[in-house]
Amino acid sequence: MDGEKLIEIDGPAWPRAVANVLSYLAAGLIFALMALTFADVVARYIVNSPIPGAFEVVGFILGIAVFTAIAVVSFRNEHITVSMFDHLFRGRVRWCQQAFVIFVSAVATGFIAYRMFASAEKMRETGQLALMFNVQIAPVVYTMALMAAIACLLISALLVHHLRFPNATTDVASASLD
Repeated sequence: MDGEKLIEIDGPAWPRAVANVLSYLAAGLIFALMALTFADVVARYIVNSPIPGAFEVVGFILGIAVFTAIAVVSFRNEHITVSMFDHLFRGRVRWCQQAFVIFVSAVATGFIAYRMFASAEKMRETGQLALMFNVQIAPVVYTMALMAAIACLLISALLVHHLRFPNATTDVASASLD
């Protein structure tokens, strides 16, 4: 964030609370991913017996962790941005450009959630199973779809904030509700 101060607004606390809960969840998932990978490597190279299904479980955890982190990073506007053309936009044009970017982000994330939910439905209907454990994959994909939907809601909250408080910030990167 280069020392930029995030703005604070008097508004509903739910977006901030949801993002905070999700940040702890993402941290826990990443820790579980790290612990399982470490244990699998130790078991593989020291005991010569890898943990059965560890690769598959790591994939499941990684998918859920990524979509959980997307919700948090999007809400806090801590994602990577390229400011190559930012100097071309000033004042009202910059504000409109930022509103457009936030809007497109919300729509794209909502579309991803919709498509993932449809994929999970198809997996549930066909009974698609994980290779090692013979458990359905659909619950994992439903969880990823839920995280994408929550990201869409949080990005939508940013858009509402941007539209309600047009003079609150001059940079999307500092427009978080934190």
